[in-house]
Amino acid sequence: MKKLIMITGAAALLLVGVSCGKKGCIDANADNYNSAAKRDDGSCLYTGNILFWYDQATYLDYIIPAGWDSLEYFIEDSSYITWGVDNAWTDAIAPDCASIGIFVLHVDMGEQANKLHNWSVKDAATGAVAFTADEVFTGGGCYAIKLVE
Repeated sequence: MKKLIMITGAAALLLVGVSCGKKGCIDANADNYNSAAKRDDGSCLYTGNILFWYDQATYLDYIIPAGWDSLEYFIEDSSYITWGVDNAWTDAIAPDCASIGIFVLHVDMGEQANKLHNWSVKDAATGAVAFTADEVFTGGGCYAIKLVE
């Protein structure tokens, strides 16, 4: 009987040890978050959700006078989309990723939860740079970049 109790106790300890030690990605902002994981194993992968927008003043005072019809959006020299200037968000407040009539870029950030990126917006016809900056993108969230002159 003593032996059975000892074996049962050892099995219970082993089970508890295995279940408490499950490894995985424990960052809820990561694409591969594992709610069952108890310990981080360094496997987290991130995507930054980025949207560009401009207000009516930028549209009327800068974009239209420049004669731009379409703008091409780049992250680290990779083209993501070309979009007509009259199709962009021109409200006074920033949209969010669920807003109708906007596009959201999904930028692969690998294992970095926060990553510095260079972005640029160019005239699609000539390649002239209209806007550019360096920004830190955060994985798992939606980051709105306002284009201003």
